[in-house]
Amino acid sequence: MIEITEQRSTHTAEGTTRITVTFEVPAREHLGAALDLERGLQLTLHGVGVTLMAEALSRFDTEGEPIRFGSLAMTSKGRSAECYKTLFGPVEIERHTYQSNDGGRTFCPLENTARICQNASIGLCAMLAAKHVSLSGRGLQRELELSHQLEMSLSYLQDVTEEFGKRALGKEDHWTYAPATPTGEAAAVVVYLDGTCGAICEEGYKQIMVGAIDLLDAEGERLQAVYVAHAPEEGKTTFLARMERELHRLRPRYGHLFWLGLCDGAPDLQAWLETHCNSCTLDFYHVTEYVSETAPAFGSTPAQQKAWLQETLHDLKHHRNGAKRLLRKLTGKLEELQAQAPESAHQNALVSAVRYVNNNLDRMDYAGNQALDLPIGSGVIEAACKHVVKQRVACSGMKWKRKGLQAVLTLRSLYQSTGRWEQFWNKVQALGW
Repeated sequence: MIEITEQRSTHTAEGTTRITVTFEVPAREHLGAALDLERGLQLTLHGVGVTLMAEALSRFDTEGEPIRFGSLAMTSKGRSAECYKTLFGPVEIERHTYQSNDGGRTFCPLENTARICQNASIGLCAMLAAKHVSLSGRGLQRELELSHQLEMSLSYLQDVTEEFGKRALGKEDHWTYAPATPTGEAAAVVVYLDGTCGAICEEGYKQIMVGAIDLLDAEGERLQAVYVAHAPEEGKTTFLARMERELHRLRPRYGHLFWLGLCDGAPDLQAWLETHCNSCTLDFYHVTEYVSETAPAFGSTPAQQKAWLQETLHDLKHHRNGAKRLLRKLTGKLEELQAQAPESAHQNALVSAVRYVNNNLDRMDYAGNQALDLPIGSGVIEAACKHVVKQRVACSGMKWKRKGLQAVLTLRSLYQSTGRWEQFWNKVQALGW
């Protein structure tokens, strides 16, 4: 076991503090097993970290002088002890708290200046948030115990994450994030919308909305991604407002580019995309589902049906006016079957496909998209539904309260969006909570 044999603090006239720590490394026969040694050393270093943090955090306090916020004057009530959680463990500090002469809420300058939140240091806050966007509450609790030898209650971890998420969401109106892509490198902006499901306590499964904004280069490769995920709500109003805010912030820099909207054809999402984009595309793979259902009407054997489907989808995907030719094929076959027998077995599939293609004809120029190296499928947003939402909030047995769900979705979206996570914590450090 490696132990501290001496620790001394010396204060200088310049206001600095020199802390000298002496360690003793015993002979090999007294070191013990390697794993126990390393864990023991980690705890020893935690102890040093606690000492240093106590000394350093105290620098963020006032000397007790009166302070003023505009017309509000506040005076110190004296120093009182408080225990703060840090990356090294709990740190107890005597610090000033303030109050106005009229009473009311108290104010702690140290907590404001050091960016303390939920009695946790900013470094610990950043670590907990980063881990909790990927781990469940109990998973995070176990990770802290095994990897960091820190013990925290599950309720505290949940409360902290909910508070972080609430504050991050509240800052969306005021904080902007610098785009990670130089203007000259981007060739197009693609906006995706879709929904997935999550279990809400006492409500069952509800729709969670997900949006993605991609910046693409001239070859169609992704340069930057921004994600927005929102807990279930009626009408998607808040979700679409958040998406609109993101688009408005990108337009001054990338407004001259081609903006493409892409979704599965849901009328409300399609209408919103058409308002904000130069052009909209219907997800190719949703079209294939409708067309596949009609294949039995075009061939009496599986081989014939497969051959017709492959030829038809290839034409739709790679040749201009493929959608119009597809519509003529489907309409012609439907009329043919209706003339032969009013209740033909294949008519329902044909009716649905004709209606779907006819309603989306102007959004099915897949050959045109490919010529410009633009996407034709919603694979990006479906992947976002999975890695932004499902992998974190839809694990086996998970049920959520709405506030906790939105907190995790907000933080996870920040974490997955290009360059956002680092900028968020830099802003917290510079501007506060």
